[in-house]
Amino acid sequence: MLTSFQRDVVGRFAAGDNAEAAARHLDVPVRAVYTATDRCAQRLGVSGRTALVHVGYLVGAVSRPPRRHPTPLAVRDVRILELLASGAGQAGAARHLGISRETLRVRLLYLQDVTSAASTWHLMTRGWQDRVIGTRHVFTISGRQYDPVRPLPDAPRCTWVRRPAPLLPSGRPVPVPPPWVPAFHWSAS
Repeated sequence: MLTSFQRDVVGRFAAGDNAEAAARHLDVPVRAVYTATDRCAQRLGVSGRTALVHVGYLVGAVSRPPRRHPTPLAVRDVRILELLASGAGQAGAARHLGISRETLRVRLLYLQDVTSAASTWHLMTRGWQDRVIGTRHVFTISGRQYDPVRPLPDAPRCTWVRRPAPLLPSGRPVPVPPPWVPAFHWSAS
């Protein structure tokens, strides 16, 4: 599915590196990292480093991180991580949640601080370690549902199955949980 160099690049992103740091670590030009990132995203059918790291864990291109003590997160913050894992991107996540991009940016900075993540795409690693993000996020590969327990050996393209947002009887989307929703711990089951 991915070359060993492409897996190394995704692994460096999973570790929190940006393109320049990944290039230094792998001792290659930065342009090679950008090219590998584009080809990985194209092969896996995602856009953005955040979704690339998440799908890298799902398909086994990157070894799954070890568990750590879960960080308490609000429901709203978990939803942000789920949207980013689904490939919505920051603009799409902000639009879906009904908040401004600036509010989302501030919330992501808060999440990075709370989880000790180095970047937005490193939040996916922290989400996997805390078991907030994981195999329950459904997508299909080449038209059939992907079983994250058994990664497929070679899948040409992934397509996310987006579930429709729940609607109120008026036809409007269900509002985002208010910020005063109590924090809770995700535990591995």
